[in-house]
Amino acid sequence: MVDDDPDVVRLMRLVLEDAGHSVLTALDGESALATCKRYKYPVHLLIADIVLTGMQGTELAQRLYAEHPYLSVIFITGYPFEQVAADIAPVPHAMLLMKPIRIGALARDVAKVLVGIGKAS
Repeated sequence: MVDDDPDVVRLMRLVLEDAGHSVLTALDGESALATCKRYKYPVHLLIADIVLTGMQGTELAQRLYAEHPYLSVIFITGYPFEQVAADIAPVPHAMLLMKPIRIGALARDVAKVLVGIGKAS
């Protein structure tokens, strides 16, 4: 889970951990890459804001694909879909959630993605 707003990261982590998921968090793309590199297991899902400090969420996703080829991606954004559609197009099978994020939608979409790749808890 990567977002430059610590409150968003904290809330989403609580929701996902309550649903039984292991969650790694970061506040920017470089920190996310470093965290994933230290993690000893495959990363199955990236949830990232599209607009991050220093590195866009789409670039982060593309860089993580090199190490985690089965990675699924859920982007989050407060921008209208029309503004971000071209940005997410190069990321295969990416899902988009619009801010403000409804907790039920987040848990449902994460479960749907993880079941689709056979990694649901």
